[in-house]
Amino acid sequence: MIHLLLALGLSAGAAETVQQLDFSAGDGGLSPGGDVGTSWQWGVVDSGPGAGLGGASAWGTVLAGDYLNDASETVELPPLSVGGLAAPALGLTHWYAIDATGAGDVGVVEVWDGLGWLPVVPVYGYPIPGGFQGHSGEWTTSWFDLSGLGDPVSVRLRLSSDLAVVDDGWYLGAAELVDGDAAPPRVVVLEAPADRQDLSEGAHVEAEIDDDRGVDTATVVWVDDDGGGGVVEMEDAGAAWVADLPPREPDTRVDWHIDARDAADNLSRTAPRSFRTYLAAPTDLQGPTGAVAASAVRLTWQAPDAPYPVLSYAVLRENEVVAEVTQTTALAPLVDGAPRFAVEAIFDTPLGTRAGDASAAIAIDAAVPRLDPPEPDAGWGGDVLRLVVTGENLLLAQGQVSFSLGDGVTVRDLDVRDVGTLVATIEIDPQAATGARTLTLHSGGESLSSAGAFVVRAAADRPRVRSATPDRLRRGALTTVILETAGGLSSDAPEVWLGPGVVVEQVEVDGDDVVAQVAVASDAPLGEHAIEIDDGVRLLTGPTLEVLRPVADTQRSCSAAGGPAGFALATLAGLLVAPLRRRQRARRGPASTVSSRSTKP
Repeated sequence: MIHLLLALGLSAGAAETVQQLDFSAGDGGLSPGGDVGTSWQWGVVDSGPGAGLGGASAWGTVLAGDYLNDASETVELPPLSVGGLAAPALGLTHWYAIDATGAGDVGVVEVWDGLGWLPVVPVYGYPIPGGFQGHSGEWTTSWFDLSGLGDPVSVRLRLSSDLAVVDDGWYLGAAELVDGDAAPPRVVVLEAPADRQDLSEGAHVEAEIDDDRGVDTATVVWVDDDGGGGVVEMEDAGAAWVADLPPREPDTRVDWHIDARDAADNLSRTAPRSFRTYLAAPTDLQGPTGAVAASAVRLTWQAPDAPYPVLSYAVLRENEVVAEVTQTTALAPLVDGAPRFAVEAIFDTPLGTRAGDASAAIAIDAAVPRLDPPEPDAGWGGDVLRLVVTGENLLLAQGQVSFSLGDGVTVRDLDVRDVGTLVATIEIDPQAATGARTLTLHSGGESLSSAGAFVVRAAADRPRVRSATPDRLRRGALTTVILETAGGLSSDAPEVWLGPGVVVEQVEVDGDDVVAQVAVASDAPLGEHAIEIDDGVRLLTGPTLEVLRPVADTQRSCSAAGGPAGFALATLAGLLVAPLRRRQRARRGPASTVSSRSTKP
């Protein structure tokens, strides 16, 4: 609905105020009348505008509800003395909501001519030929020319209603008697800019502007939220006054109004209006629902409806750009929590490359996988190590994991202990390049990397077995072997392996030495036996240990040892070794350490 602005409570330029009545402070001496005589009331406004013009009170037709059906109710102002006034005029500041579904409900201002009450027409006329009808929308001031009506002038307001629909009614907030031209120009906005995507031309404004004594100037006053602003002169194009505002950048809001003045400098100012220059946002942004355990998420969206071509899209996470693509889909990196994502298009416009509005945001419930440093975080060339890899939100599953530390490092075995723990058995080639390595873990479609997480060191400095004392054992022997290590141990309870037929019964650590109590089976393989110490982290190797035949056969050993006593000792050794070998096999179980014992002969 076009808003009709007669004046907006603004002071008259060349008119002199003679008398003022403010009904927020008192009833002003007005007199109600009509068919019932009690419809017009003064007091606190509980209906209609909700309050008076400058306070809680005003005159109105039924302050707490709708006006009456089938009635003609009036309120009369005290007589107005206009003697000696060259151009008397009355301004009534009022608010109305009068049913417009028929012609029976109408509000009219009337004057007494000595014989009866006659309607008086306001400057610029009534909204409909018969009077006020419909909704004023806000408090507004209407001016009435009182010239030639005698002195004093009696004025009243009359609201007539039919039997049908009623509304909130008619309210009077103030009255002012002036001498002179008090009526500002009438301004009706015909064309107001809507929100727009046109960046090449300015917004167009049209208005119907007239004045009872002629329009002097009309301007559009504007200001934007980017610090710009100005005044544009309107041109009288005959059918309307027109103006074009300058083009604005995208994402700019412009507030504007029209100022119109007559020759007496009476000002009409329209209610503020606004529009926004923008470039459309992508629509229908979609992502996965529910909790997501991933480092990135796939997003899709629809292209925006805009007059300019799209060059690319920027994906925003919490208002920061995290991805730029040319298609309507992107893989966006996640962070823990519930980050909010949006997308904006980058356009090729007459002003250059410009970003459009961001789409409606969506939240992704994210649990981002994260790797901790491995234990241990270093190894030497020639090492066989058991690396423990842990992290957050890894969701590891046996058989669905791969692991890499680059060239020269072989993965022997992968054992998923739980969803967040992987034990990787690796072997580092003695010739592997030294330096920091990137740890790469693939699991469940996710690929995680940790640069510099592991260091390969020179083989010459590798922890190892330095020597074995004694380094020769005979079949059937019960003895102690001292294994001297270099480089330190990672455990005070290592496992020792001296090859098949050599049972390690007890192990103790003494500084860098591992002291092993061993029993050699009577059928232990002869020759060189590899030495391996598994300290839970790495496999230490070194020189070999040799298994020899007994000094003589059983009978000769018996004679040499003093007959039956020597024979008994040899027999006891044989009886002890057999169960020890069985216990050794039972204790080792399946090959599960960093050694490759299950493959040994």
